[in-house]
Amino acid sequence: MLAASSLAAAQSEDQTYTVGESIEVKWADKWLKAKIIEGRGSGYMIRYDVDGVENFVTRDRMRPLAGTKPPTPSAVPQSQAGQTTPPEPDQLKTTAAKYKIGDRVECDRTGRQAWEKGTVVPLRKTDFQDGRIYRVLLDSYSKAGLYLDGHDCTVESMRLLAGAAPFKGQTSAIPVGNATVDDDNTLSADRPILECPVPQPKVGNGARPDIELFKKIIRCRKGEKTARKGSDGAVAIEVTSLLPGATRPWEYGRDMGGKPGTIIHPVKATFHYKTFYRSGTQVSQNWISIINFYVNAFGEWETGSEESIKMGDTLNVPRNE
Repeated sequence: MLAASSLAAAQSEDQTYTVGESIEVKWADKWLKAKIIEGRGSGYMIRYDVDGVENFVTRDRMRPLAGTKPPTPSAVPQSQAGQTTPPEPDQLKTTAAKYKIGDRVECDRTGRQAWEKGTVVPLRKTDFQDGRIYRVLLDSYSKAGLYLDGHDCTVESMRLLAGAAPFKGQTSAIPVGNATVDDDNTLSADRPILECPVPQPKVGNGARPDIELFKKIIRCRKGEKTARKGSDGAVAIEVTSLLPGATRPWEYGRDMGGKPGTIIHPVKATFHYKTFYRSGTQVSQNWISIINFYVNAFGEWETGSEESIKMGDTLNVPRNE
């Protein structure tokens, strides 16, 4: 990263800054230009101008960029009527720029005119609710199933996507219901999560397949789970079709689990994943696999080898409430 020159030293730890303000940050023995993107307790999240890297820094490593620092609230002159002076024109312009959830926008996160298309999604509870920072689910990350809670983008770095119609979300082949947040700030799925492993009655080798039980076992195998306490990411698995195939004897080198003499029960399963985030639900739909079931040594049904027939299509359904 390149050095930049400005004031001689870092400012007092009582110095305050605003989101979007250009500053300098001390890095090793150099001062680097950066922009404030979020305030966090004893410091700020900043983005370096030279490479776009984001980092948290404390106030003792920061100083205003020469000639750009507006007065801090404590230094703002008072009028004789006891009122603060009106905000600067640039400040008025910034606070007037408002976006709503679902707006299609472009975000220049690096400050280099590298505009990225995306959709405004709900702020997290830990985000500043001051109208200057928005969360934007960027198209390029959404398609890859990454950063589904969005990226920070300030009003100074946002603009409406020209000619874009209001975003109404994507249509899922399976219904996506409402997720709720409990007193521990944990986001639920849209239905109760299956408790795994599934209780089973004891059966013998070659027993008749139990389709409803098989569906539950597949849900556990595919990772149905609740979110961690205080977080999101609950996963619900929907098995929409289960077609039993012809039974066959266990084969060495082909089957995982079982032993010679074990009867294998292949089933063709179609299933979907739903992963619940605060910004929306990621749906990966229409997966198809042939999954082999057998009875283990404890008299319980268990899944063995699996052959993937079709990978699912992934899309993201934003929460617009």
